[in-house]
Amino acid sequence: MALAPKTFFNIKIKKRPGAELRNLGLHYTEKGLKVINLIISQMNNYRLSSNKCTAPVDRALLQIEIDTLLNGPSNYEYREDGRIFIKSLNKYYTNRIKIKVELKDENGNLLNTFDSMADCAKYLGISSMTVAKRIQTGKPVLFENKSVYVNKVE
Repeated sequence: MALAPKTFFNIKIKKRPGAELRNLGLHYTEKGLKVINLIISQMNNYRLSSNKCTAPVDRALLQIEIDTLLNGPSNYEYREDGRIFIKSLNKYYTNRIKIKVELKDENGNLLNTFDSMADCAKYLGISSMTVAKRIQTGKPVLFENKSVYVNKVE
């Protein structure tokens, strides 16, 4: 999505460059984080009396750094299985949305439902990462000497 450039101190900048950097996953990189912090440091500098008088940033150089990052490759890699891989961190992006899960016995009888994987993990006495792996693999969890299965509620 192309954004209309805005003139600010005779410099053309895109609206919300920090958001664009984030959309490309560049906030996970050292350079991206540095540029975002420079953008933030220039916002509302003299609005409050408690201003710490940060050193001004050369906006032309800042714009060059922003353009370089925005015209470069994304830090995200979209895999065939639908997951998003963050290149600079060498790990997958995890969505922090609560996922409702259910606990079933070996016969498929519903034992309990939970509003999140974390609640299920607390109930079972295991980590939420283990719950996520068991949902993904379909392997059972040993609970009170019985095999139980954790499934997403569709």
